[in-house]
Amino acid sequence: MRLRSLSLVFFFIGYISSPIFAQIGIPTFNKGNFSLKELLSDARQKDANLLIISYSPKVPTDILPEIKHPDSILLEYPMVTDIIDPFLEMGDLVSYRLKQYSNPGWIIIHPDNQILFYSNRIRNDEDLRIAIKYTKELKAEYDAAQMILDRDKNDQEGLKQMITVISKMYEKRSINKYLNRFLKQVEGNYSDNLPFLIEIADRSPGNRKLDNYIKDHKKQVIQQSSPEKYMDIRQKAVITELKRRDIYEPYMIWQKFEEEFGVQVDSLYRLQAIKYFNINPEDKEYELEELIGFLDLYPDTPWKVLDPLYYRALKLITSKEDLEIMLDLMGGQLFQGENYRKLDFRALILYRLGQKERSLRMIQEVMILAKKVDPSYRSMIYSINKR
Repeated sequence: MRLRSLSLVFFFIGYISSPIFAQIGIPTFNKGNFSLKELLSDARQKDANLLIISYSPKVPTDILPEIKHPDSILLEYPMVTDIIDPFLEMGDLVSYRLKQYSNPGWIIIHPDNQILFYSNRIRNDEDLRIAIKYTKELKAEYDAAQMILDRDKNDQEGLKQMITVISKMYEKRSINKYLNRFLKQVEGNYSDNLPFLIEIADRSPGNRKLDNYIKDHKKQVIQQSSPEKYMDIRQKAVITELKRRDIYEPYMIWQKFEEEFGVQVDSLYRLQAIKYFNINPEDKEYELEELIGFLDLYPDTPWKVLDPLYYRALKLITSKEDLEIMLDLMGGQLFQGENYRKLDFRALILYRLGQKERSLRMIQEVMILAKKVDPSYRSMIYSINKR
């Protein structure tokens, strides 16, 4: 499948909306009409990664990146680059594997055709430079592990290095080949490798042999890590299996969680339901319902879990009634223990309820407390206030 030239499309887009198109700056990465195989071959010869920008000029952009100095970035970090239109090239191997159609999407691929990185949040030169630098380091780790395995495909240290680097990649489809080989090498001696196996099960769930070992050795896993880590790993394994079987939906999440976690099913299900509804734009009402329900029913959940849930809820809430519920819930959190984030949430809620003077006085206290922890902290009233 060849990557089509977009020159004609660029002409028409430039004709009808040149200011927006010029701001994007993406065409500077277009190198011609090459197939993925040819691009990977070029990257292999240059010992460089491949940067593909998934971009369609016919589709509204999610973010308008301003890439002002692409040449200097590519001079600093040599790359092979090209553009694909995922809406025209639906059969392209990269588009099919990613199933991501954000516009634009930034994909960095190792010459061995391993997808190292994907993001739709690249906004400027610095974002792109950070992504390219990170994947250059990943490539070096991958190549070092591959060099060991080229000498001995069963070398345990080489296998551990390869498994570790693949677990950091965006696409982990090749990890099982190495993980199964490693598990066979250490069979009967898993306990000596348990910290490593816990780390991999957490980062890259889905290997049935490893998932079953973690489940069957719950006590040892908890001793090596914590009950929370064990629960997190098992949740990821269940969700990965549901997605693999294409039955990732609320009823099946509840059923599998009930089988796995028993009496803890409600709180775990609600957290997963929040994630599920978050990725479905038409389900924001259900997401908010689950958020408020969780915050109400499980106030003793660690604050590091609750903080992003309060943040998300306040981004979705539009009614005075829901804001008053949130004010009561935050009052309960402050009773358990005060910190600058909790006070900032309370100040934001008060502001949106019309108590602006009280809110602004509270923000002064927020900034005094925040200065001790994060001097650059900026109150949420400036970021998610809707009034």
